[in-house]
Amino acid sequence: MSDNYLDWETLEHGFGSDQSESPTLKEVHSKSVKQRELTDLLSIPEVPEELKALVRERIQLENKVKSLTSANSLNQSKNERENKRFYVPVHTKQSRIKERTRNKEDEIRQQAIKKKLEKSNIEKWRSQQREANNKKALLDRVSKRKLNEKQNERRQRIVKETKLKQLNKLKKQAEIESERQAKIQAFAQKRIMDRKAEFIQSLKANEVKRMQNIGKLIEKRQESHVHETRSYKRKEINRKKSQETVLQKKVDQKLFECSLEARRARAIAKRKEAMEEERKWLENRERLIARKKSKEQY
Repeated sequence: MSDNYLDWETLEHGFGSDQSESPTLKEVHSKSVKQRELTDLLSIPEVPEELKALVRERIQLENKVKSLTSANSLNQSKNERENKRFYVPVHTKQSRIKERTRNKEDEIRQQAIKKKLEKSNIEKWRSQQREANNKKALLDRVSKRKLNEKQNERRQRIVKETKLKQLNKLKKQAEIESERQAKIQAFAQKRIMDRKAEFIQSLKANEVKRMQNIGKLIEKRQESHVHETRSYKRKEINRKKSQETVLQKKVDQKLFECSLEARRARAIAKRKEAMEEERKWLENRERLIARKKSKEQY
């Protein structure tokens, strides 16, 4: 690939001392560079594909440049460019004054439109509110009417029920009164008969009670005699017991005093023994001290 590669310099100045070139290439190089056409290179088989691709690209670019450099194409491209660009007006003093007045008029117009819209919205809202209030008032009236009707029906029903209850109550009271009168009469008759029987029974009972009371009095007198004898015996027994307890206390007191004396004597004896032992210990100590002193002197 490197042996067959041709660049522009070799094509313009020749192939040098290389004698192994094909005759077709010699013919091509014999022609002048200006007279040659690039299309001839595309027809030569020895030219590499890369160079052919570059030649084709150059031809396309040249054609494009030609088409762009023409007057019509320039005007068209300018017009297209101007059309595509954003329009920027060139201002003067008068144009700026006109633009300001126009902007003010637009603002005034927009504000007027805005006010109209606000007024229309407010009127619509008020009309809607009125309609809603009217509907609500109508519904309230209808509901109140229905409620009043229901309350009237309920009152009438309650009145009827109360009247029926009162009639039933009066009937029951009349029946109860008639039954009560019949019961009173029967009770009165029964009461008379019962009082007679109670009087007779009370007489009998009083007689029986009198006899029972007499028997109880006799029994009480006997029981009181027995109780008096028992109480006398108990008093004697208690007196003897109290004497025995007094003697026992005295004996216990004497025994306690004797035991105290014995304890005291034992305590005195122990104290004496302790004192004697202490005296002996002191004597032994003095002897030991004397011996030490005598040893120290010698």
